Amino acid sequence: DFNKALADYKKADSINSNFDTLSGIQWALLASGKYDDSIATGEKILKLDKDNYYAKFRMSEAYKAKQDYPKAIELLDQLLVKYPDNVMAYTYRGYAHMMTEKYDLALADYKKADSIYSTIDTLSGIQWAQLALGKNDESIATGQKILAIDPKNYYAKQRIGDAYLEKKEYAKASE
Repeated sequence: DFNKALADYKKADSINSNFDTLSGIQWALLASGKYDDSIATGEKILKLDKDNYYAKFRMSEAYKAKQDYPKAIELLDQLLVKYPDNVMAYTYRGYAHMMTEKYDLALADYKKADSIYSTIDTLSGIQWAQLALGKNDESIATGQKILAIDPKNYYAKQRIGDAYLEKKEYAKASE
């Protein structure tokens, strides 16, 4: 229960406020959908430690949840300067770029994340960006790669079908 966790972290913070208690509060606020409060707590943490990874990452998640993708991208940019091999930051920034229709940037982020550590999420992002860019054959190939790992992956199947529809290969789209 996130509300119980939040209450516990606030109680601990009232006794001895520190990075751990503030970080716990920020996490609990984010997890309970209190995005503005989570961002405000992240800003408090950043006043104490301007480069705090968790504060910035959680703030980016809150901005993403609020659909303020430019703010999320700004924070993820900052993280990637300091942590250039962070798969999650590239993956989340790729998503934010997709939502702002910057598909080339999204594809580059998803590919970079995948080159560091390939996951279903990175491959799915690549397939999504390829489809958005009209790279239908590449999207189909990436979808097949996903299905080789996860044969029931709904999104891979859906995007393969969408790519075949774009190619006007209707029989293959319905498979």
